[in-house]
Amino acid sequence: MAPVSFFDFPVQNDNHQLRQRFKDGLQQAGIHNPTFFSVPALETAYTACDDWLDELRAYLTGNIAFTIDFITAHMPGLQVVQPEGTYLLWVDCSALSTDESDLTEWLQHQSRVSVSYGTSFGTDGAGYIRLNVATPKPLLEEALQRMADHYPRRQK
Repeated sequence: MAPVSFFDFPVQNDNHQLRQRFKDGLQQAGIHNPTFFSVPALETAYTACDDWLDELRAYLTGNIAFTIDFITAHMPGLQVVQPEGTYLLWVDCSALSTDESDLTEWLQHQSRVSVSYGTSFGTDGAGYIRLNVATPKPLLEEALQRMADHYPRRQK
């Protein structure tokens, strides 16, 4: 069986310019052709994985609840923004500091935890971090504990 390219599928409308822009974007990202295993994997994911998806959602919901409870109990002053459909949690650290270098010192240098800083998403993100909780719970527990162990008790 010859590999199938995404672009071999028929066009459902007449917007060839939009399709070309999309194709160019995929080419630039290096994801223009699926691998040998990706087509059957995608097909299986969409047709036979409802149970797995339900379990994943429950696991992520548990990790979110655990993270919110942990931060509330061990890092006073930090506020988790309740997520609306993602496993990426925004945490308001502005009571601690809005200076990214302070947050970097605490998180990356002392705690050895990698996060996304709010300023990566614009100036309004100063004082925020974004945590990815889509990870095995023991790893999440370890990261949060390291953050709590080095949590600066001073507030600005």
